[in-house]
Amino acid sequence: MRKAFIAAINAYPAPIPIRQGSLNDLADLTNTLQIRGFTSLSSVTDGAATRFGILTGLTALVQGAVSGDSILFAFVGHGTPGGICPVDTNPYTGANVIWDHEIGSILDGLPAGVTCDVLLGCCYAGTGTRAMAEAMPLLSEKKGEFKEKLPKIRKLIKAQPFDIPIQPTPKVAVPVPDMNHCLFAASSENGLAWEVRMTDGSVRGLHTIWFCYVVRNALTWSRAQVDSYVSAKVKLTVPTQNPQLEGSASELAQVPFT
Repeated sequence: MRKAFIAAINAYPAPIPIRQGSLNDLADLTNTLQIRGFTSLSSVTDGAATRFGILTGLTALVQGAVSGDSILFAFVGHGTPGGICPVDTNPYTGANVIWDHEIGSILDGLPAGVTCDVLLGCCYAGTGTRAMAEAMPLLSEKKGEFKEKLPKIRKLIKAQPFDIPIQPTPKVAVPVPDMNHCLFAASSENGLAWEVRMTDGSVRGLHTIWFCYVVRNALTWSRAQVDSYVSAKVKLTVPTQNPQLEGSASELAQVPFT
């Protein structure tokens, strides 16, 4: 069985900047996963996407999986170095941040034979399911500013016809021998992830746009191939954004959601 749990947040309370594309990303992810055969999809959005709500949903997804299942956990919202930011995050103290080691601890409970993918559509997403050597604070001690800022200038991207080449652009994923899941991160652990305005006026997460696009259309590509193509497309719009794929070498070479 294929199951997913998605957390998406636009409406962060001040002083955290709001996002505009997370709920649009949720809609696209839901549609894409249904196309790929996911029959169990649950989500929390905005005010319900608290620390408790996200951890409860992720825990239920993992604990409810059985051998042979393929599961996906996705988060689209704000990130901070070493963690993701639920809607009830305190930007001054870091309270209620869900840290990478907390996500990793839950994923450690995956039953044998379960395939798990994680998609983090936020800034600082790299290594987002593994403990970092030193978690950085949300608050800049010097300036007192929230670490993640929405770009002042939004890029405009045009809808393109399906143009996946025979071979995606080569790119080296990050092999982590002891990982029991794969992480599709929208950015490196110290980098930003952009939202972009589409030609129809809607706003989307740049990485999530191309992730959904490829997963819907390249049904036989490995995770590494998916990441290579997504990364190349992301960089055409924002050259400084660096998506990152992490997992064991064997899982990086496998087709996702199988």
